[in-house]
Amino acid sequence: MSRRTSRRLTQPSMQPRATRSPLERLPAEIWGIVFSLACVDDGYTGRSLSEVSRYINEASKSYKYQCIAVDHRNLRHFTAVLKKLPADTRRVQHLFISSIEIRSGREAKFFEADKNRLLITVAPTLRSLEVHSRMAYLALKFSLPSLLDLTVHGIIHVNIVTAHILACYPSLQRMHWASASTTFSGGLLPLIHKTAPALTHLRITISNRHYDITAVVCRELEIACGLPRTPPYIPIPQSSKRLLETMTLMPQVIVQPSVWDTSDVWRRIRDGNNTFRLLKSTYPLADVSAYTAKSSWLAMCAGTSDCWDIHDEDLDTESRSTAG
Repeated sequence: MSRRTSRRLTQPSMQPRATRSPLERLPAEIWGIVFSLACVDDGYTGRSLSEVSRYINEASKSYKYQCIAVDHRNLRHFTAVLKKLPADTRRVQHLFISSIEIRSGREAKFFEADKNRLLITVAPTLRSLEVHSRMAYLALKFSLPSLLDLTVHGIIHVNIVTAHILACYPSLQRMHWASASTTFSGGLLPLIHKTAPALTHLRITISNRHYDITAVVCRELEIACGLPRTPPYIPIPQSSKRLLETMTLMPQVIVQPSVWDTSDVWRRIRDGNNTFRLLKSTYPLADVSAYTAKSSWLAMCAGTSDCWDIHDEDLDTESRSTAG
């Protein structure tokens, strides 16, 4: 070995040592707080963080899908992406699902199947869910064990309550049925009670375009509250009636009637039960669109709006004797 080579091997390296960037020197716990506060949109921020640097991409993986909005066009693809990830990096906590163009038939069945596959994939971590579609199925064949908040827009398919109906929302505390419209003959409250046994808050915002559920919901609440029935006399199936007479009404029920509903029945229920809160009817006449629903959902995720944050001025306090 030559003297020059020997000297080269024994001398310390003059190359500068690799140093961590200021981003990497920040504790991972601090980054976790930052990412959890930042990823409260429809998924855009999480995707953008992946492109900042390798370190940020790796550190933000557990928060990348914290809040996600998805529609029927990319449901299947998004589910496939999640299934390829480790369980600790597919932690979806807040989810908005919409089917803007689907009406009925074969497409609706595909949408329902795709939606359920996604829900099964994110079930362990999902805390809030909002679904905007023409038809929603409340009774599921699988459980969403961590779900606390559920908002459903449109028609709810009301199943007959049997022993085979699963308590698929065991931890659910708050449910909002927005733009509520359907023509079922009874059984809504027993179905909610069966699928969400821990529910404490139920809000029903009745559609201003299709408000034909008013009489049925009123009648179910009358039975559940032990109040005598009032016209119109809506027949309730005996099986549903027995369940209504024995079930315990959730601690708080909130109803926002249609602007076209001029009857006094809601005020009568309000006066007969201290757990019932009646909201004033509001415009616009059109039901909430998927775009508007998504905007409200984003505000909820960001903590700037909440449909359960009700003020005194929102309440209908008009007495029955003076109601116009």
